[in-house]
Amino acid sequence: MTFEVPEQAIAYLEDRSNRMRHAYWLEKDLASCLAIATEAIHAGEEASRDFPDSSYEVLSSVKRLCYDIASFTWIGWDEPRIAPSEAQISLGKAMASRNLQLAIQLDKGDLPTSRGYWMVGAHLLTAGKFELALSEFDEAESYAVMSGSRPDVLLCQGFMLLCQKLLGSVQEEILSSHLELMRREEESAPFADQIETVVRVLAR
Repeated sequence: MTFEVPEQAIAYLEDRSNRMRHAYWLEKDLASCLAIATEAIHAGEEASRDFPDSSYEVLSSVKRLCYDIASFTWIGWDEPRIAPSEAQISLGKAMASRNLQLAIQLDKGDLPTSRGYWMVGAHLLTAGKFELALSEFDEAESYAVMSGSRPDVLLCQGFMLLCQKLLGSVQEEILSSHLELMRREEESAPFADQIETVVRVLAR
C-alpha cells in the first residue's frame, strides 16, 4: 500500500487498529483481527521507510498493533470464544518481540518497555519455557521499578514467583502470600486475578 503523505499512513493505521479491536472484542473473530493487523503492520513498516521524518509517529502506531496481536493471541487471558491456533500463537510471540524491539528503538520509556518484556515473558510462560520467561519478567520488573508503577512491579514479581514455583524453587505459600498482598491494593487486585487465571490455564 502506498501513501502520499505520512498523515495518511497514520490515519490508516489508526483505522486498522480500531477495526482489529472490533473484530476481537465484539465479533470474537481472531482470524480477521490478525489479518487486519498484519496487513497494517506491513504497510506501516513500509511507510516508516518512505517517510523517515515521520517514522517515529508511524512506528508508534505499528508498535500498538504488534502489542495487540501479541496480547490477543496469548492463551493466558483465557478469553471466552477465543482459541488461538498454534500458528496464531507463533505470530503472537513474534509480534511480542517486535513490540519490545520498537519500545526500545523508539525510546518509549520505562513502563512501555517493562510491559514489552512482560508480554514476551507471558508467551514464553504459556509455552512452558519457565526459565526463559523468568528472565523476561525479571527485566520487566527492573523497568517497572524505574517507572514508579507499583502495580506493574507487583505484577512482574507475581509472574516471577509463578515461574519459580513451576521450576520448584519456591513454595506455593510464597506465591499465595504475594497474591494476597496484591489483592489488598486496589490497582493491583485485577493483576492477582490475572495470575490465577494463568495458573488455571497451565493446569489444563
